[in-house]
Amino acid sequence: MCIRDRYKVKVEDLNFAHKYELKITRKDTVHAVVCWFDAYFSRLEHPVMLSTSPYGKSTHWKQTTFYLSKVVKAKKGQVLKGSIAVKKNNKDFRGLDIKISFHYEDKKGKTDYYQLY
Repeated sequence: MCIRDRYKVKVEDLNFAHKYELKITRKDTVHAVVCWFDAYFSRLEHPVMLSTSPYGKSTHWKQTTFYLSKVVKAKKGQVLKGSIAVKKNNKDFRGLDIKISFHYEDKKGKTDYYQLY
């Protein structure tokens, strides 16, 4: 979703927004959006990748789960389209303000939804 070169990144680059699409692979209920990151340390003598992916080797770092206050009854083949916007919190120097939005269509029509974290 987002790539940042830690050797070239500027403070203003840390506020970002990106679009995403999630294709539903089975009929189910969506309760949350889960995010993770990969960090590549490519300039080391022996390059290393730190991944917090649920598909990678386990570390003390974990994924982040954003629970939704509105669940989605999803059908196989349906596509949830949306965006995530992240910006530095003005009061807490370690904090982030995050907005996750998504849009989908079903037999009732189009639904637009967002939630702030």
